[in-house]
Amino acid sequence: NFCKLFKEDITTSVAELTQTETRNYLYTYPPYPQPASTEVRSLVYWDTSLDMNTESVKIYNTNGVEVGREQDISFERINAYSGNLIWNCTNVPDGVYLIQISHGDKKRTIKVMVRK
Repeated sequence: NFCKLFKEDITTSVAELTQTETRNYLYTYPPYPQPASTEVRSLVYWDTSLDMNTESVKIYNTNGVEVGREQDISFERINAYSGNLIWNCTNVPDGVYLIQISHGDKKRTIKVMVRK
């Protein structure tokens, strides 16, 4: 009985881990155009069980100072699990910026160069 119980627990635990891993995801593609002058876009895929919105996006300069404003960030949805992240970068000086996207327990950082 002990061996049977132990085997069932392991099987259940592995199945739960696999299911959790496949459900919680966040993928980003390289930004374009590079360098950006007025706006930059990046294709993003996310887990549909969690809501994706602009509050999940932060933009930092290379000194770690947050520079992105919520009104400058938008999502152009393609379907329920993907869309283009769009950052209007006209209000920042030339330089390198990091777009950080948080979704559930996943985080992705996209490096962007702005040159006007």
